[in-house]
Amino acid sequence: MIGDKKKEKEKRAKDPSSCGTVLNKLKGGCSMSKVGIAVISVVLLAAACVFSVPFHETVGKGEDVPQGQVLLIGKFTVEPMVEQGNVVVHAPRGTHIGVIKMTFGDNADKPLDKEALVPFSSTEQMDFNFKKTSFIPLDPGTRFARLGTLMLDSSRYTYGFSRGGAPAPGGVDITYLMCYGDVKITVPQRVKAVYIGTVVYQHDLKNTKPHRFGYPSKRVVVRDEFKQAMQDLAAMKIPGITPKDVVRKLAVVIRPN
Repeated sequence: MIGDKKKEKEKRAKDPSSCGTVLNKLKGGCSMSKVGIAVISVVLLAAACVFSVPFHETVGKGEDVPQGQVLLIGKFTVEPMVEQGNVVVHAPRGTHIGVIKMTFGDNADKPLDKEALVPFSSTEQMDFNFKKTSFIPLDPGTRFARLGTLMLDSSRYTYGFSRGGAPAPGGVDITYLMCYGDVKITVPQRVKAVYIGTVVYQHDLKNTKPHRFGYPSKRVVVRDEFKQAMQDLAAMKIPGITPKDVVRKLAVVIRPN
């Protein structure tokens, strides 16, 4: 029995996609700096394991928008622009490569609790390409973008070597840019597509120390880049939707940070 439990523990430690990885790491001998940056993985992996909220991502070129849904057109990005390093973690839904993983709520009545492992009750998750315009089919309604994570870098590590020479159990170090700020998104009814603008999370990585969950953004702003977005829409060749079908309703910043 004891041997079986030990094997299971080692199996979880070697698998960076399992929900046990980060917990094993936090209980191990890694430094506090690694722990501080990696703790957010507990939140993301726990949420991913539950699969309790809908997940949305951009359509591909030439793909149809499902009947009854509205095409949301917009961009979530960071400023200054960043380049991702190694990404060795597989996202349970979507990807970590090239995207900001945004989490939404149905209200923003209270400020986000940035120190909590579960900062708010989420209702939707979406992947937004942080360098390009995204085109995401959604049900009409109002939602609030409350928290985004952009994986800057990740790497596997071990605690040395076992007696047989094989790597000892370890985990994954993850560095995130945390995108804070409450942004109201309205998707109208009885329209084909809505343009919400470019949501920009401004940061200063060079002069910012990571807090408990990663490097925090400084503020969020919304910019109107309608002309470029319509050029991107035309290139997507989405059946039945042209720039003439797009309603412009820019996102609104409720809290800048």
